[in-house]
Amino acid sequence: MAHPLFFCLDLLKLSDETDLDILNRSMEVMVDAFQTELLPVATQLTSRLCETYLRLVKEALAQEETDGQNVDLDSISGMDDDKTFTAMGVSKTISTIISSIDSSPVILAQVQEVVIPMIVFTLENKLLDLFDNMYDLIDSLTFKLRSIAPNMWPIFEQTYKLFKSDAVDFLDEMLPSLDNFVSYGSELIKTRADYKHMLVDIYTTSITSSQLGENDRVNGSKLAESVLLNLRGGVDDSLHVFIETALSQLDKTQTASLRLANLEVLINTVLYNPSAALHLMESAGKGRYFFDRWFAAINGDDLLPRVHDKKLSILALCSLLELDPAAVPHSLQSGWPGIVAGILTIFKDLPKAVAARKALEESLQEDSDDDELIEEKILNFNEDEEDVWDEDSAYLEVLANEGARLREKQEKAADGDYDSDSEDEDIEEELGYISPLDTVDPYGSFKQALTNFQLKNGPSYQAATTELTVEQQTILMEVMRTAELNAAAPSQA
Repeated sequence: MAHPLFFCLDLLKLSDETDLDILNRSMEVMVDAFQTELLPVATQLTSRLCETYLRLVKEALAQEETDGQNVDLDSISGMDDDKTFTAMGVSKTISTIISSIDSSPVILAQVQEVVIPMIVFTLENKLLDLFDNMYDLIDSLTFKLRSIAPNMWPIFEQTYKLFKSDAVDFLDEMLPSLDNFVSYGSELIKTRADYKHMLVDIYTTSITSSQLGENDRVNGSKLAESVLLNLRGGVDDSLHVFIETALSQLDKTQTASLRLANLEVLINTVLYNPSAALHLMESAGKGRYFFDRWFAAINGDDLLPRVHDKKLSILALCSLLELDPAAVPHSLQSGWPGIVAGILTIFKDLPKAVAARKALEESLQEDSDDDELIEEKILNFNEDEEDVWDEDSAYLEVLANEGARLREKQEKAADGDYDSDSEDEDIEEELGYISPLDTVDPYGSFKQALTNFQLKNGPSYQAATTELTVEQQTILMEVMRTAELNAAAPSQA
């Protein structure tokens, strides 16, 4: 049997001659099916695909620059669309290659160096129709390598420039890549004041720009959270900006998603530096108001629905328990004993949230297995004549499913088209989101914080523990037992 590379190269040659996007889909399936065989030649194949992509987009650009005096403009537009659509297919094939070689960091790094010029060309020439594909590639490369290559940082800089000009409404596409830059390039960002300024500016722009909607504000808030979690000690000078911006939105958010995202920016500032955050909130005259909103979410019906939401609040509240009494603003002192009860309220529902997340992970894994079965049927690897799928039908089904997904996404992102309470009745787990808090044991953190609370603030500790209900006392004992078990046999809580 001939090596799959030769089939892919033949498909590439045919694609170059015809610019038919269906050939890209065929190659994508081939790459996915023969991952092991194509691993050693992944860089070579990707290089050829990048050449094809650049040829297509350069031809499309050349057509756009045509004077048009003696040319049918409708015809030009059609050709541009065809080439752009085919270029999208090529980029998706490259994405499939990247997914298939994530077990080999060395080859993945080689592929990244081949792909970067293609991405840079697309961004510099502001080919907006292809931005979604490019940011998928950036996200995939930086996430799978868990590092930021030197050649990637100009893309970060270009992304900021684009967001501030032609691509302000592409934050949804940019966010995963920006989060990866912050997560895996944090040490470098801490040394670059200009990079930190860019990140803070993206956040404030997302919140204040009249061109953007609530979904963009959610994305901006998520970026702010990533900055505060990953750049601990590195953005002290900007802490007041995060607090002032988020406080200004407490009464303006219309959807549950934004209410939670905005609130969690403030909670993250508490975790980042509890003493400074409280001082800044008090200076703005909104310290008590913030705590009222925070505890309304803690005591509400599933208003901190995800595992991350619960862990973040637990750890931020634990940081408050460890403050010296003198650092607690006077207006908040009377409510300080209630922090322990608030933490226990979150712990009560944490196991259920962890179980729901695990069930979702298993469900997605089953869906992934079903997708693999579909691909087998497309290629008819098992030569089962009873279930032969033709590729065109399968491709149309994929397009139909994707169209339905996009329509649903657009409906959810639209502003004012539905009741805000029903719009976010389910804030789902984001399984692709990796946080520095993932490896932190909230049970052990609470046990340590409670011990320090007793040592530093005896009267408040006494008041906090004597005010607990029987149910809360039971939860406290269970949390302490779990903390001891986790300490004896470390495991992810």
